[in-house]
Amino acid sequence: MALTTQQRTTLYQAIAPVIGAEEAAILLDQFPGSEGAELVTNDHLSVAIARLENRLYVAMVGIATVAIGIVLAVGR
Repeated sequence: MALTTQQRTTLYQAIAPVIGAEEAAILLDQFPGSEGAELVTNDHLSVAIARLENRLYVAMVGIATVAIGIVLAVGR
């Protein structure tokens, strides 16, 4: 979940006196400042690549099946 600057400031001011400034900063670092601020990790890339490989495989099998069907239909 992305936080706006105002939300981050409000949260920091609320929790810093309770848990400490450094700990509050560490906690807020776990929430990106905006949707685009999330880092892409190897795990994210691996999942995305696996999905694309699966879709490519399914498409290739489908194309091959249609091609074989066309060849068989024309050959009759």
